[in-house]
Amino acid sequence: MLLIQIRSGFLRVCVMLLVLPEILSAQQDMSIYLQNNLVQSNIAGNPAGMTGYKFAAALPDLHLGVQNGSFHLGDMFAKTNQGEFFNLEKAISKMDETGNRHRSFFDVAGLALVMRAGERTQISVSQSFRSGFQIRYPKALAGLAWNGNAAYLDQTLDLSSVASVIAYNSIGLGVARKVNDKLTFGARLNILSGMACMQTVEGRLKMRTSGENYQLNVDSDLQLQTVGMPDLTKEGIRDIRTQEIKGNAFSWTNPGLSLDLGITLKPVEALELGLSVSGLGGISWSELSLDQSSRGMRTFEGVTINLFDKQEGEFTGISLQDSVFGVLGLKTATAAFTAALPVRALATARYTTGGGLFYGATLQYIGWNGVHGAGLSAQVQRQAGRVLSLGALAGFNTFSGFQAGASAIFKLGPVQLFLISDDIIPFFIPDAGGGLHFRGGINIIPGNKKAATAVPEPVG
Repeated sequence: MLLIQIRSGFLRVCVMLLVLPEILSAQQDMSIYLQNNLVQSNIAGNPAGMTGYKFAAALPDLHLGVQNGSFHLGDMFAKTNQGEFFNLEKAISKMDETGNRHRSFFDVAGLALVMRAGERTQISVSQSFRSGFQIRYPKALAGLAWNGNAAYLDQTLDLSSVASVIAYNSIGLGVARKVNDKLTFGARLNILSGMACMQTVEGRLKMRTSGENYQLNVDSDLQLQTVGMPDLTKEGIRDIRTQEIKGNAFSWTNPGLSLDLGITLKPVEALELGLSVSGLGGISWSELSLDQSSRGMRTFEGVTINLFDKQEGEFTGISLQDSVFGVLGLKTATAAFTAALPVRALATARYTTGGGLFYGATLQYIGWNGVHGAGLSAQVQRQAGRVLSLGALAGFNTFSGFQAGASAIFKLGPVQLFLISDDIIPFFIPDAGGGLHFRGGINIIPGNKKAATAVPEPVG
């Protein structure tokens, strides 16, 4: 049994994020969309949402999260008398035979500015680096990766999967316009520079290992399109091509455009409804873009697949290339391609009462490269004095199940500090929860002056 010891609870949470690939760019958090007093509600959410401030600036902030189906994040660890260890056996035992899904993302937002141009128009400018990973996979794929093919002799394993990776730089130009006191339209044009990409065009793969002599029969119809990923057919190239990815960030050699559209309605003074869609567009990849494919049936003698070094207790890229990609018969060609972005549809409702209290609900859908998910949440936020605003969230999403979240906004003069988590359970109960989420940052609101037509807010 492969055991990798985890020394502390804090390190354990870090491993939850690092073991699973952390690299979705349609924002997945739920509570940020209802925070009208935050710049991020407009930049990351509905472009028709108006902050109410004449001018506000968002300093760079961090946004990361994991959404995982079928098993809890804590199921990746085993407890013994010697301590707690990383081990996938319990997690694998809980997986579905097919259709397991994982999604993770890591975004860094740069400087963003939101300002009023008159009483009815709001303009925004923003920059961010966005990255995401998702996969739909069968139980057999995780079992083969962890146990090797020796555990599946004389069995035909269907390893067919769909995976996507994307990383890009985005510069957004947004405008929101009040038609009247009840109706606001908004749009944001995003100019994109692609950094890295991998998408599955075809993902069919079956393997069978003979119990007599480890003869391996492979039947595949695979096609991957990549930029910044390893060329799996070349010996010695086993790592993500980090220098190439960095060079693409501001080169604009992989250009793209996307459009976000939104609308807000106020049927009565205290109630605001919002509808939006984002990620309508894509990126054209041409700089060092590869098409890697494997098709047909092949037979190999005496092949052992073992992705983990049982002696050292670690994953080895050498095993991955030599034992897996060596039998796929991959062929690589240089070929340009286009990749669509994750698309998000969002509906919100926000009811403001007196005393700095509001209630809200959010419904969202995200689709990307044939993998779909939806989420629903309810939220309450209350002003606690002039400095602090606290909130709580309960929800459910089809990727990781039940969500419980919390938010805090601190306002110290022109400085606004916010901390938000929509999936806070694993921070306190590491064995529970299928997701983990965090967003935090600092905003500057000089003078804290609001436009005359501003929406009443719980903070201020």
